[in-house]
Amino acid sequence: MGLFLAARLYRAGRAIGLLDYRPERAQRLHEIILRAGHQSHHATITTDTNPAIVATYPYILICVKAHATPHVAQALTPHVRSDACVLTLQNGLGNKEALACLPCINNLRIGITSYGAYLEDEKTVRSTGGGKILIGSSQHDTVGLSWQDMFHRAHLQVELVNNVDAMLWKKLILNAALNPVTALFGLRNGELLTHPAAWQTSMAILQESVAVARSLGLNMNDDELQQELLNICQATRENRSSMLVDIQAGRTTEIEAINGAIIRAAAKNNLSTPHNKTIMEAVLAQQSRTV
Repeated sequence: MGLFLAARLYRAGRAIGLLDYRPERAQRLHEIILRAGHQSHHATITTDTNPAIVATYPYILICVKAHATPHVAQALTPHVRSDACVLTLQNGLGNKEALACLPCINNLRIGITSYGAYLEDEKTVRSTGGGKILIGSSQHDTVGLSWQDMFHRAHLQVELVNNVDAMLWKKLILNAALNPVTALFGLRNGELLTHPAAWQTSMAILQESVAVARSLGLNMNDDELQQELLNICQATRENRSSMLVDIQAGRTTEIEAINGAIIRAAAKNNLSTPHNKTIMEAVLAQQSRTV
């Protein structure tokens, strides 16, 4: 997702710098190729492994895995400008809290995205269709409005929303019902709809997670979320979820920031979450064999 957004913002006239944790890749990554349908667009970028690079940028977009957020926050804190505007577009809960050490905390905004994209190789990203970026911000917030304007110039759909918790929990529930199930069953997103056992598992997780969100005072509708999950699977039917990609690549997944977050929230209200616990234990067991 980071490369997709970087390429789109480059086409809108922004200078793009990427902070990478892999030195060998950073030395090779000087351009991004964005493919959509039969069209290809090239973006020239600066890639570095030195966190000091962020000092030259007034806008910082964080798209790393949730489990890497504390490390990113620690690395960026000495270098981020006090007037920088930071937007996180990540999965799971707890990213805002992990970034609270940034000197520009008052300019930190939380967002989510439903745009679909996947890597064909380390510099080529394939866009898989439409989507939207939601940013937790009021219509009078200059920081939120500046991000909205920037994304609009890149021809991306953006909406500012007041209820940040509802926004995050809706995405959390959809991720919890999609990502680990496709990872364990080895399915592309669209295949989830044609696999009865997998779909039944997703629905059980979704309904259980909705009950947890309601216990927190959030207004969630099972039927609407089920329909949205179905729409996501259809719109991104050729995609492999990020958790499936991580399992196949032998990397740490975001399971503890997604289903784990639901389990922890439920425990505070003495709610049982057997479906989330079972799927998390299964993913962690699979992860332990590959990482």
